[in-house]
Amino acid sequence: LRYHFSSPPQPRDILALVTHTDLKDVVREALGPSIDGTVVAAVSGGPDSMAMFHALCELSSEQPGLRIVVAYFDHQLRPDSLRDLEVIGPLAQRFGVRLIWDGADIRLRALESAQSIETTARVWRYTFLATIAEAFHARCIATAHTHDDQVETVMMRILRGAQQRGLRGIGARDGATVRPLLGVTHAETLRYCETHGIPYVTDPGNDDLTFFRNHVRHEVLPALRRVYPGIDEALLRVRDAAIRQYDDNERATAGRLDTWFRAGRDGWWLAHEAFEDLDDERRLHLLNCVVERLGIEDVTSVHYHAMLAGSAVDLPAWHVRREHDGLVFMLREGAARFAPQPLPLSGIARLAGWIFTSNVLDGAEAHEQLHGRPGGVAYLNVDGPLIVRCPRPGDRIQPLGMQGHKKLSDLFIDRKIPRRLRSRIPVVEANGEIVWVVGVAISERARVRGDENAVFRLGAVAEEQPA
Repeated sequence: LRYHFSSPPQPRDILALVTHTDLKDVVREALGPSIDGTVVAAVSGGPDSMAMFHALCELSSEQPGLRIVVAYFDHQLRPDSLRDLEVIGPLAQRFGVRLIWDGADIRLRALESAQSIETTARVWRYTFLATIAEAFHARCIATAHTHDDQVETVMMRILRGAQQRGLRGIGARDGATVRPLLGVTHAETLRYCETHGIPYVTDPGNDDLTFFRNHVRHEVLPALRRVYPGIDEALLRVRDAAIRQYDDNERATAGRLDTWFRAGRDGWWLAHEAFEDLDDERRLHLLNCVVERLGIEDVTSVHYHAMLAGSAVDLPAWHVRREHDGLVFMLREGAARFAPQPLPLSGIARLAGWIFTSNVLDGAEAHEQLHGRPGGVAYLNVDGPLIVRCPRPGDRIQPLGMQGHKKLSDLFIDRKIPRRLRSRIPVVEANGEIVWVVGVAISERARVRGDENAVFRLGAVAEEQPA
């Protein structure tokens, strides 16, 4: 791990900080007309995020209504990863900024979920950021994606055969997330850090070519630039065209999934009527929406065209076949219905046909609401992050009022839940222990007594109850 502690800036450095007057202007424009309120800055310790963090802090010094909270998530991919805080902490202390950090063993979580390390890291990191934003009532989360990240993302998605949805690349705004540096290059953030004496970390993992992004960054794009120096601008033109096409297709297919996409006995079913009066491009768009709703990853244009042609297709963990009345999406034998994912402290999470809502109450309020609670709501007195996943063989829970644990398979039998539906029932765990089997049982370990400072209220509802 390489740490860069720059020398203090000179009184008037003649180096241009960035092509813009100052990163503060870039950040100010990204935040919009009102720059009051709290902004959560996602900081990794690298030069991009440290430059953004410094610019935000400088701006907050000029704008009394702007408050910064810095959030660091440790992916535990290096033995000394927490040393990143050695460069983040002093800058936070210098500006009097609150620093919040958490972490997870992402390599282990990726193995559990059968997802890539990159995908797992992104899910956990953004859930952590959303939790911090909710806790501090932040108006937005600022991340340090740059122009370089945008170009790399579009190139990666082209190589993976993405449709318009993916080719839109990284948005300047995505819900509560703001990305102020998309017009700034990585070289410019490096120059900014050197000029302002901002320390930063260079992670050798960024050179590991086993990660797809690093392969594109260090091998694919440099080779293309040698042949065609204008490749970056060309990729951004592809992105602009994809945004226009996506918006047109969204308008043309609006409401069709709500009408024609349903859960059935053997999986999910998309009726043929959903495709009526649509050309092939918009049919592909509709299929892309289905795949996103089911949470299926790594689907290429080859898969989409095969589905459109009526061929039987194997997707990651899913099988798709055409029947007389539509396309049927079935989970393959032994596959988890969805990968383990953390739940936000407050907000909404959508997982393969289930919608989870979460918020935090004090114990007295939660205890009062317990009476008349429906089966799809749970009040949980637990610490630590909540993770939702599918049931696994051997799972056990200590139901409310019981001294010992009971197998989930026995609980399902007791409740007369058909075998075909059991794998579809989500379980929620905290600190490695199941605290809620949705609609079936709550753990004694999570009992609410009324004197707690904070209690999780979780709701879970199936988008469409399978037959």
